[in-house]
Amino acid sequence: IHEFIELKDGRVFEHSSNPQMIGDEIVGIVCSYRDVTDERHLVEELSESLTRLSKKNRYESITGSINRSVSESDNLQEILEDVVDAISRNLDPSDIVSIYFVECREAILKASKGYPGWYMREAGRIPYPRGFTWKAIIENKPLLYCSDVDQDLAIGPAGRRLGTKSYVSMPFGHEGEVTGTINIHS
Repeated sequence: IHEFIELKDGRVFEHSSNPQMIGDEIVGIVCSYRDVTDERHLVEELSESLTRLSKKNRYESITGSINRSVSESDNLQEILEDVVDAISRNLDPSDIVSIYFVECREAILKASKGYPGWYMREAGRIPYPRGFTWKAIIENKPLLYCSDVDQDLAIGPAGRRLGTKSYVSMPFGHEGEVTGTINIHS
């Protein structure tokens, strides 16, 4: 038997037990315990560091792709599609990624990945102030996050029909005015 025992005070012990044999006969059990608290904490810290590094690398991949796209193209649609693709490739879970721009009193879908055709027809133009896209635009906070749409009042009927479980919406703009959002659905 080999197992780890976690005590309430945070210490962790490795426990192993093996039969003690004389010939073919088991005459007892040899148990050993070893304090592995420091090793466990080091492994956890290493894991957290690797996770942070992985996130940083993914974000750098996204920003690198965006910077390349902006410097290599003057076609806005091409840049938007590159942004959506970079986010989709580098963030998990990002089943669906979209960019909406504000035009008059509508949020207009400009680039996306993962939406079925019916969704783009129904939610390609979102009238003010419907859905979480408009909530993000109106509130203009760095990030609108919903981990469970069953508890959310902002998501629109198309988002519910799509089967969205959680979402993130990040407004962006120019000179203090929100001009659009980047949305990620899971």
